[in-house]
Amino acid sequence: MTNWSSELREARHNKKLTLEQLGELIGMSKHYLSCMERGVHEPRISTLEKVFNALEYDLVIKKQK
Repeated sequence: MTNWSSELREARHNKKLTLEQLGELIGMSKHYLSCMERGVHEPRISTLEKVFNALEYDLVIKKQK
């Protein structure tokens, strides 16, 4: 599991949202969000921004060298 995927789950839980509720809020499937939380999918940066913005969570993404 990547660092951001565990942060995603924690941020969603803090907002007391289900995967389905978050998916409806941002227009993504529950399945895709679940795969993101488990680290199965590596989404684009823009997708991560969309999800974390909806959760009102500041995510710092560090570029790997």
